[in-house]
Amino acid sequence: MLPREDLLKYVEHRDCLARVIDRANDAIRTWEIICTDFLSPPELAEVQRVFERLTDVTIVAWGGYPQAERQRVAIARSEVPIDTSHVALAVLEVAGNFCLIRRPIGTFSARCSVRGLCGIKRVMYWCWAIGERK
Repeated sequence: MLPREDLLKYVEHRDCLARVIDRANDAIRTWEIICTDFLSPPELAEVQRVFERLTDVTIVAWGGYPQAERQRVAIARSEVPIDTSHVALAVLEVAGNFCLIRRPIGTFSARCSVRGLCGIKRVMYWCWAIGERK
């Protein structure tokens, strides 16, 4: 297991890094490739800075394309080969007339969970509104 408290010293994004360390411990314990949620650029930089010193795990960041601002991190034991194809990303297109009723994003995510569209325990959403409102 990783030295959690030592790694969390002198970091700015303590909560985020604690979650990533937990995921890394899962990867060490299960010998699987584990992915994090999407990380902001400052969080990603801090994760990379902290994990570059470790020899137990390897990380790979990927956001779907090379210039992606927010990226997920795949974590695996050093003995397990890993590359960007192991960072799972999925695109879901939702179409319809959403101009009549205004709903918060929580309503959308709850409906996806009820309908079984979320096959994992925790899902990060990115929603884009395409087109103009008339």
